[in-house]
Amino acid sequence: MSLLSPLGTVALAGCTAALCAAAGVYLTVKRFAPGQRFSFVSDLECSRTGNLFVVDRANSRVVVLSPSGTVVRQIGGAGQGDRDLLYPSAVSLGSEGTIAVLDFGNRRVQLYGPDGRPRGRIPYGTRGVYGLAVTQRGTVLLNEPGAGRLIYERSREGRLLGSFGRILPVAAIFPNRPADRYPTEFLNAADLASDSEGCTWAVFRFMPVVQRYSPAGQLIWQTRLDGPAVRNMEKIFWGDDGAPSPLRQAGIRHVRIPYFVFGSTLTGRNNLSIMLGNSVVLVIDRNGRQVRQAAYRLDAGSPPVLSMAEHGGRLFFGLPQSVQMTDGDLGF
Repeated sequence: MSLLSPLGTVALAGCTAALCAAAGVYLTVKRFAPGQRFSFVSDLECSRTGNLFVVDRANSRVVVLSPSGTVVRQIGGAGQGDRDLLYPSAVSLGSEGTIAVLDFGNRRVQLYGPDGRPRGRIPYGTRGVYGLAVTQRGTVLLNEPGAGRLIYERSREGRLLGSFGRILPVAAIFPNRPADRYPTEFLNAADLASDSEGCTWAVFRFMPVVQRYSPAGQLIWQTRLDGPAVRNMEKIFWGDDGAPSPLRQAGIRHVRIPYFVFGSTLTGRNNLSIMLGNSVVLVIDRNGRQVRQAAYRLDAGSPPVLSMAEHGGRLFFGLPQSVQMTDGDLGF
């Protein structure tokens, strides 16, 4: 999903404070690996050992950082070869050590071993691919709404194994909004994640919707996010009178779409943390219930968060040129 381009930022600190005043929960953050500078952090992922995989899109690489913030290795580099990447947008880690990178510029998923050596590639032609996940079985899931289904599953050799998930029409989620404002394909762009039970989570980037599928691809539940923060975000998303300007927008084929969700990550407790476009974090449990809410306090004029990751109860936030992290175990 992070292949979409942000087009602007507006500080929403006051708005976020009002939304979270009742809960009184703010996420304090500090710079992680302050000596590292990136050109465009489009995705983050944490391994089981705590290594942080940073997709530095503009530099066509993935930088692996240790839990202390030192560089372990760099994967990729601009090019079209087996070891190369070109404007990568997302990364996912398999339980057996596979590193899958959504290689946007080369229109493929590039596979690497835990040592960073190439293990193969999965071309995906010209269709838009917005989300990526590696399952417990080692297969690769791709969010390709333009192909007619929400999620497609492929083997590591690239063979199509099946598809699941229906495309959601705008009216089903926003019944009182103009159905032709934004293209349906792009509204169905979703982040994907595979949990320890082999289930697939789909987090829609431009709608307040989260889904969970069984290992066989059957829908277990679908939930529409709700609450004051979500309703406030809906006003921002549709540009209602008096609503603040979007903190981050995507530019897709000459269409500008405000992000509803900035990023999401599964946690070690099998919950899902979601960063809304107004800097509010919602926590969803495995049954689809909203169980917690917090806020990431943005300073006026600071850049937007582009992605999230979690390890040991601590959240990592990818900003355009840096990574920040929360202090201590948040219990997420």
